[in-house]
Amino acid sequence: MAFTIQQSHPAFIITPHGRFLGHIEKTRWQQALSGMGDGPNLIVDLSATDFMDSRGVGLLIATAKVVRNQGGDVVLVGLQRRIKHLFVMMHLLGDVFAAYETVADASRRFQLSAAS
Repeated sequence: MAFTIQQSHPAFIITPHGRFLGHIEKTRWQQALSGMGDGPNLIVDLSATDFMDSRGVGLLIATAKVVRNQGGDVVLVGLQRRIKHLFVMMHLLGDVFAAYETVADASRRFQLSAAS
């Protein structure tokens, strides 16, 4: 799996491509995030992700915990039907992750938070 990372105000956007298997991708995921610094807001664009296992979900939860402890936040965009079902079944949408249809929608959420 490859990751695309973009720095965009007010958040970094990371886009995993293909299958997101947490036990395989953990090291590369952590390396990708290490260059972002402390407390960034993070938009995880899952529109190019066609499969995610429970360890991938766990990796996102761990990432959210670290980012939130540093004063940032993590949101999800572009959830494919099967991946969205996984997050719904695990009761993670709403309580743990906010989900948006597009990167633009998620970016507006961070811009509104910064303006408050």
